[in-house]
Amino acid sequence: MLKNKKMKLILIIMFVVFAITFNLGVFSNPNFDIYDFCMNLSSEIIGLAIALVLVDSYVNEKKKINEQPFLSRNNDINYQVEIREIEPVRVAYMTHKGQVTLASALFPTVFQSVGGEINNIPFFIYHEMDAHTMQGVVDVCEPSAEEPDNPAVKIKVVPGVRALVAQHTGPYDTIYMAYQAINRYAAENGLKLTGPSREIFVKGPNVEENPANFVTIVVVPVE
Repeated sequence: MLKNKKMKLILIIMFVVFAITFNLGVFSNPNFDIYDFCMNLSSEIIGLAIALVLVDSYVNEKKKINEQPFLSRNNDINYQVEIREIEPVRVAYMTHKGQVTLASALFPTVFQSVGGEINNIPFFIYHEMDAHTMQGVVDVCEPSAEEPDNPAVKIKVVPGVRALVAQHTGPYDTIYMAYQAINRYAAENGLKLTGPSREIFVKGPNVEENPANFVTIVVVPVE
């Protein structure tokens, strides 16, 4: 018994073509030659089978290309997504509302408010984000044990979370590919994404001129 549905379809088409062509040949052609008929029909069936195989191969290749969210079109690197337990961290922070691309302008203010005494890598926490308008609500965070001397800068402890983590190497305008990789991983492993995401700026424009070498760790909490 055939298990391949596509092969079954090809055989059904072949049978229908044979039946119709044979009946037309027998009843409409007094000089009907069964040998010539079979040879011509065989050529047509082989041509049809080859065409179906080529179309099927093309569709499968297109499907494979469209199902590769882990592959960065920017630098051809596969994202390594993994589950991590993120520890709580005390931060000095300011909240930015509006165009998220402008949020980084608050880093110097937060940094100076604690006298430059930070004990880990700065990061964003995205509470709200519209990917189309790039409008959102973002906490600009500098991990620090110090008390800020600027009343506009607040202190809080960001809670620990279980999260999916992916490292993005490249400019910020391609970081969405890291989120695609995380979304795909979560879907394939039955994980539910929850809570605000974070972007940890391991290497940015403050230490690296070439955006292709920026390093950002994307963290998305999961249940």
